[in-house]
Amino acid sequence: MDIRAEKSNKLVVYAALILCLICSVSFSVYFRYKKAAAWREGLITMYGRYETENGYVIRVSKKPKTLLQFSVQNPEGKIVIDSNKAEIVMDSETFLISFSVVQRWSLYWDRQTEYLWVDSSDRGVYVWVTQPDGGYIMGGPSLVKDEEDIPEQIRKSKNYHLW
Repeated sequence: MDIRAEKSNKLVVYAALILCLICSVSFSVYFRYKKAAAWREGLITMYGRYETENGYVIRVSKKPKTLLQFSVQNPEGKIVIDSNKAEIVMDSETFLISFSVVQRWSLYWDRQTEYLWVDSSDRGVYVWVTQPDGGYIMGGPSLVKDEEDIPEQIRKSKNYHLW
């Protein structure tokens, strides 16, 4: 085989690899957002924008350094939950809690209580609970006294574990 034929074969192989890469990325994005758009409340396991029946908007994305970013906007347009401000008080000290996208994770919007549950295989279960003033407070395992308080969808998820 001459040199031109070898170069031509390499170009065909490179072109095929690039085409495969472009197709796989395109399909990945298409199906990720298609699934997000078809969400009917319940467990969230993909990045995207989710709208609840009662007008809340949940946005889920990846922050730099492989951290999960999420926020909840109420029907009036105010951000009421922001993962960038996920603080928890333990023994009179305040800690910022973050969730890794490298680990398994899921979010669950409870329509009846308007609570946001976050289940992370590295952190456990956390919940944002509504307050009388319309704000939210985040609590970890100490806020959830009984396993039965945790929504069934979270308990059945692949990353759920007891503390």
